[in-house]
Amino acid sequence: MAKKNANFYYEGKAISSDKAIDLIKNNNKLNIDTRNTGSKNPTVKISKNPIVIKN
Repeated sequence: MAKKNANFYYEGKAISSDKAIDLIKNNNKLNIDTRNTGSKNPTVKISKNPIVIKN
């Protein structure tokens, strides 16, 4: 997703793709939500807590 110019967020705060990769490599208990993967700027949300998707 870093190569797709995605916007990364951790606990609601914007972070760099390098920081996101580091977080995921060092903690396999994080939750990840990706949105708009086919668009120019996909969104990746990373959280310690479960991510709830509302309809």
